[in-house]
Amino acid sequence: MTAPLFYYTIPVPAVSRGLKLLLLLGLVSLFADVTYEGARSVVGAYMSVLGAYALAAAMLGVGEMVSYLARGAGGLLAGLARNGRGLWALVFAGYAINLLAVPLLGLMGRWDLVLLLVFVERAGKGLRAPPRDVILAEATSKLGRGKGFGLHELLDQIGAVSGPLLMAALLAGSYRMAFLSLAVPASISLLVLYTAFRAYPEVSPPRPRVRKVSLSPLLPYTTVAALFPLGLLYWGLASYRLEHDAVLGGGAIALLFAVAMLADAFVALPSGYAYDKLGPKIFIVAPLLAAASTPLLLHSQSLSMIFVASLLWGVSVGVYETLLRAMIADAMSPELRAYAYGTVGVAFGAAWAAGSIVLGLLYQLSRPTVTLAYTLAVEAAAIAVLMVSIRSRSPQPSRC
Repeated sequence: MTAPLFYYTIPVPAVSRGLKLLLLLGLVSLFADVTYEGARSVVGAYMSVLGAYALAAAMLGVGEMVSYLARGAGGLLAGLARNGRGLWALVFAGYAINLLAVPLLGLMGRWDLVLLLVFVERAGKGLRAPPRDVILAEATSKLGRGKGFGLHELLDQIGAVSGPLLMAALLAGSYRMAFLSLAVPASISLLVLYTAFRAYPEVSPPRPRVRKVSLSPLLPYTTVAALFPLGLLYWGLASYRLEHDAVLGGGAIALLFAVAMLADAFVALPSGYAYDKLGPKIFIVAPLLAAASTPLLLHSQSLSMIFVASLLWGVSVGVYETLLRAMIADAMSPELRAYAYGTVGVAFGAAWAAGSIVLGLLYQLSRPTVTLAYTLAVEAAAIAVLMVSIRSRSPQPSRC
């Protein structure tokens, strides 16, 4: 019997299991970023409207510390999980807290309650990050770490660009309705996450319990992660400053954040490819651009310079988000990756909170020269630690 004519079609290469999982998790991150990056783009400005002081806005950076402390807890719990279902349970719990807290910002009429809810949202984000990154490390094992994490970061940043653009449009109404509307992308993200779990409930074979944890290979990366954010301006403080000094309004600030996230998206894949070819030294771009962007965002009155600084800030964040996760995946054995992601997360979050408070004080005291000297010093230290580590350890780039 002759097969029907439509059987004879051009063969399409099968998409690998790892790539399918990576794409699904990328879509989860896309819609999640529409939700919380949309809110983050203007939450500092929202607090200014509600009567907060500059140091209160700087406390948004403490929210990042909460997030990264929660990464420590998430890393510990993920390390104790013996199978994929345990990892997925942590991912679900974290995304639910992270995403459902955002629309509730629209119901808050006081800046202190807004700040508290931001802390809750950041805690959820931190809890799910290490187990999700462990799943991503498994998915990218045959794709190349840099390329895999770069693709995930690209999809993530498509959402991070779309969220602020959506907020800019929604703010033609009110902050209240704009925040409440973010319940829609939050729901889509959770639905796609459930789809990913149903398709791949066991992302890796069960692993034996780790009896001895040695994170010594992680020390240089942890040190860099603690130095780099000391000079990286938290966007909540930037948006507060731009609103408070009447440089830009809420909608324009959201658009500026979208520009930064677009820059992040553009560098994600190129920086991942560069890492796979050249190794960790590519990371030095992140602290260099952080040192250049922070003083301008915090003190400049020139719209053109603020625009350029936003681009540099976005590239800096994109390089960090893409490369550090890939570096950890290559440096650590599979059973230790969750602990490693949690450890680096705690270091980064504590440092970003401390740096945000320092930069908030420098802004309030109007000390642009001191801000420049401070950011140059801490970012130079981050570069020095990384270069010493590369020379002493000679880590090999991923060749998967």
